[in-house]
Amino acid sequence: MVKKMLLVIFLTTLIQHMAAAQPGPYSGILLFRVFNNGKIVDLNTNGWKISPAIDDKHFKSVSYTYPGYYIVKPLPSPVGAILNKGFHVEIIHFKDTMKVFMPSIDYKQVKIDSIPLQMVFII
Repeated sequence: MVKKMLLVIFLTTLIQHMAAAQPGPYSGILLFRVFNNGKIVDLNTNGWKISPAIDDKHFKSVSYTYPGYYIVKPLPSPVGAILNKGFHVEIIHFKDTMKVFMPSIDYKQVKIDSIPLQMVFII
């Protein structure tokens, strides 16, 4: 009886110490849309390219469905997203490139409703 009681106390103590909560992997998310001349752009059409690309293996997932948001989910870790320093998105339209430096998405959702792409020529 005493052995069983000691065994129960030992196992209860052991389980309590082993089951201590540890932070699980988590990351933020980036959502954005691109507008050109006031109209939403279908980024799947010819001439448009976004970096990070949909097949980029450095991210958990990158997805896009017109007319929705371009969604970037970084790889999660216990201290937030795994991103390179100076993370940015490149929006490429034929030979024009726009680099957009984002706020930190390590552990929060950042939603940019519109990134206007306008051509301005000053002569």
